[in-house]
Amino acid sequence: MPLTEAAEYMALLQGPTGEVGHTDPNGQNLQNRVERFTTSWEETIGENIMYNSQSPLEALINLAIDDGLPNRGHRNNILNPFYYYTGVSTQYHKNF
Repeated sequence: MPLTEAAEYMALLQGPTGEVGHTDPNGQNLQNRVERFTTSWEETIGENIMYNSQSPLEALINLAIDDGLPNRGHRNNILNPFYYYTGVSTQYHKNF
């Protein structure tokens, strides 16, 4: 599963360093990371990253509620009808 590999890659890069955000410690963005594992993604891709959740279900609920973000970007990503595949990884994070 290429998207799971891309998610795991990001989580394993950020976890030990304590970094957060959508640009990895090597300066790569989402498209760069996904294309490291596959070039057959459709016309659009998105990324949600959650830190400090006690379980995958809690992470999903928090992203779906997306409280505190006026544009509800995480919720919009989760509910985007143009996304057909998903990749998920849960890893240790130094600060969370």
